[in-house]
Amino acid sequence: MGEKIIYTIGHSDHTIERFINLLKQHLIDAVADVRSAPYSRIHPQFNKDILAASLEKKDIKYVFLGKELGARPDDDSCYKNGQVDFGLIAEKKEFKDGLERILKGGNDYRIALMCAEKEPLNCHRTILISYNLKHAGICIKHILADGTLEDNRDTESRLIKLTNSEQNLFDQSISDYERLEQAYKKRAREIAYKIENKDFHMINTNIIKHENITLFTIGFSKKNARQFFKVLQNVGVNKIVDIRLNNVSQLAGFTKKDDLEFFLNAVADIGYEHRPEMAPSKELLDCYKKKKLTWSEYETRFSILMIERHIENIIKPKELNNACLLCSEPKADKCHRRLVAEYLKSKWSNVEIRHL
Repeated sequence: MGEKIIYTIGHSDHTIERFINLLKQHLIDAVADVRSAPYSRIHPQFNKDILAASLEKKDIKYVFLGKELGARPDDDSCYKNGQVDFGLIAEKKEFKDGLERILKGGNDYRIALMCAEKEPLNCHRTILISYNLKHAGICIKHILADGTLEDNRDTESRLIKLTNSEQNLFDQSISDYERLEQAYKKRAREIAYKIENKDFHMINTNIIKHENITLFTIGFSKKNARQFFKVLQNVGVNKIVDIRLNNVSQLAGFTKKDDLEFFLNAVADIGYEHRPEMAPSKELLDCYKKKKLTWSEYETRFSILMIERHIENIIKPKELNNACLLCSEPKADKCHRRLVAEYLKSKWSNVEIRHL
């Protein structure tokens, strides 16, 4: 049996077609997504559900391992002085279980670990995961943005130079192994996630404290345009955060994505952004609409989905102060906008929710 190889790739700003072509070029038939939050506002083609469906059409398996192998853990014990410590993550059972899944999967599939960053040395897929796979005797190869395949040993040579860890006249006693270890540790400190203390500070594992914010929610159904824009202006909303999965249908009326963005700016000087990562998956929404799920079951499944997506890490609290979550239901009690608002409040505290 030949040497076991695990590949890595960053989705960067590729089109989905280009990304899949890169995978096919290197005969990849399984992608392990190691992002802590498997969503991208700028590149929605790499949102978890959309990506999985695109890969399935090309006979490429997809698995999400961000919970096990992600670089932004919920576990407070993985942080030192407000920064993630890769060494502490690597000691966790969850991380070791994730590596084991990769190792076992490598027996049957040609796997690529996927994260967002274009450059391998800017990403934990190299500095954390590949580092530990290497010590397990695995050969690592990185698929670069231009399609080139870079052996991890060459990546490590670049790491030495990047971190200024090359041998010099005054450190002849340090071995090449020690020099490389130091380079990994230095790069880990440079790229590991840091809690932004200027905005908030962590007070325990799950709750982040910050300045008080007011978060509005609204549904457009049973409101005409005049009523809709007037209520937003009256309470001082500064931005609409559209959390609908579908916002281009004719049924959306004046709240169709492009029309709404224009009207908000022109009529009320209110900003707009679409956050599909805060929407239910198509599968979950379809099940509820077709009455295959009760509201209680839907609420439970969507709550699990928010936890898996780490939506509290996707947007900063201050970005939602005086913002308004938009969906369609006229009342919030059986709408996922209420669930999103309450979930964020449970994570951030100091959030006043107002349903319009």
